[in-house]
Formats: sequence, structure tokens, C-alpha cells
Amino acid sequence: MKNLTALLILAALALIAGRASAQTHLRGQPYVQLEAGSYDTALPSLNNFALKAGVGKYTRRLWGSMFFVSVAHKQTWLVSEGSRVLIDTPVPVDQYMAGYQLTPNLFQSAMRTFLIKLPLSLQAGYESINRNRDFAGPYLLSPPSRLLLGGGLGLEVEYRSVLLGYRQNVNLLSKYQKFTAMPYVGYKIHFQ
Repeated sequence: MKNLTALLILAALALIAGRASAQTHLRGQPYVQLEAGSYDTALPSLNNFALKAGVGKYTRRLWGSMFFVSVAHKQTWLVSEGSRVLIDTPVPVDQYMAGYQLTPNLFQSAMRTFLIKLPLSLQAGYESINRNRDFAGPYLLSPPSRLLLGGGLGLEVEYRSVLLGYRQNVNLLSKYQKFTAMPYVGYKIHFQ
């Protein structure tokens, strides 16, 4: 059912993108970018998702320049520190971020309808582990939450404003997890 829902969303985005005929990717042209994906897994679910929204415009080189906010949520499991045994206690992990993204084009078609891009980002935010509670069941968590500072690098394909991408973030201040992977689909709304 989840795979069918994801497929229907992709089909709807492709249909919307196919109907758009306005000229896009112009110098100085503003846009809004919306993304949805997963957090450290291949497919999103109610216990694992990532959302991102940004406002940007194109530079003189036709690179995307965008300020964004994002939220990511996943459910993980406790692991005993000494024995590395999984403990059947779910722990929610949430990330709230804001940042700046510059997206150079690696390839673009002559009509700028098909692009391969390299999104680079700097971000700061907050990571909440177990909703800021110190205990998960009878187990003490250390530390429950933390400020985040880091960057991201990805690969993105855009066809007529529909995005398909993968982003790897590094969270320098996180005591929980330094690297996070986020595959996503998105849609870009251009303004004239």
C-alpha cells in the first residue's frame, strides 16, 4: 500500500509537470521548492519521513540559490552499549533544520527541461531524541537532545520541475549520528 501511494504521488507530479509550459530556469527567476522523502531508509513511512521547503532564485550562472527549512523524523531501536544487542524499545528521533543551499548544474539540456545537479548545503538546527525525555522505558539515554551544525551534499535530477534526489548530511555536533541519508522526490514552482 505504501509503495502504491508513493507511485501515485510521483505520477501526479509528473502529470502536473507535463502540463506546465512556462519558461523556467531564467536568471533571477524566483521559485519555491518542496521535497518529501525518507530519513536513513529507502522508502518513507509514518515512522520515517523527511520534509523540506525552500525559497530561492537562480544566479547568473543559472545555479539554484535557496534558503530552506526541513524536518525529519524516524523511529530507531535501543542497542545495549556493551553487547550490541537490540532492545525492543522504540525511540523517536526528530531533526529540525534551517539552512542555505547552492545547486550547481552538472548537466542541462538545451531547453533546460532536464538537469542533473549537485546540491550543496550548510545547515543548523536541533535534534530531539526520545522527545527530550531522559528515559526510554527503564533505560537512560545520553544525551537526549542536541544542537546541530553541518552540511550536505547530494545528487539531484530535475525533469520539468519534478525532482528526484539523494542527499547525504553530516551533523558535526550530533552525539547520536554524524551522517544521515535522505532520498527524496520534490516539485519546484517557478514564478515569472
